[in-house]
Amino acid sequence: MGTRRKRCLRLLRGKALPNLRFQTTPLARLKRLPLGCREKMPRVQAIVVREGRVLMVKHRQNGVEWWCLPGGGQEPGETPEQGALRELKEECNVNGTTIRQTSVVSYAPGDEAYSFLVDIADQTPTLGCDPDVATGREVLADVQWLRLSEVPERDRTFLWAAGLLGAGNFLSEVEKWGNRTSYPGEEDPNHPMQATPNGAPDG
Repeated sequence: MGTRRKRCLRLLRGKALPNLRFQTTPLARLKRLPLGCREKMPRVQAIVVREGRVLMVKHRQNGVEWWCLPGGGQEPGETPEQGALRELKEECNVNGTTIRQTSVVSYAPGDEAYSFLVDIADQTPTLGCDPDVATGREVLADVQWLRLSEVPERDRTFLWAAGLLGAGNFLSEVEKWGNRTSYPGEEDPNHPMQATPNGAPDG
């Protein structure tokens, strides 16, 4: 067994090494995996909706926060569906029943994300824990039911990739947004797309 494989397995067993350098791309942060492990483990995640809201988990790491669906790296020996339900249980303390798969996205060769629409009936989610992360290095910070308007634009893009438009009434909600365009950061005078004082784009 190679050194990289051993390090990945130690992380999975909750024995995270103290000096592992973590990936900084959004998908890698969602998986919470060190360099070299990401391509071996697809991300698996659950879409749970209730009354126009989607169940989201806040992650906090190295001073950065982001919201994402309950999920994480698929473990050896389990199917993507089983992994999504396990991650939902670990992070939100609820048992789910899969309704259907909503998407599979390939970000790069060997770098996939599987999403499933899941029903939890009338259970009340609460913040769980991540057994793959050592004590004192926790990433999970909060769990909430959020409307689309409450999800940062950056984090919302991953909901589209996960297939949220095929769940609940979110497609109808989005269709009412109309044709107005916007782009996060446009109000920042240092943003590369911001116009110069004479009206011409920077560049």
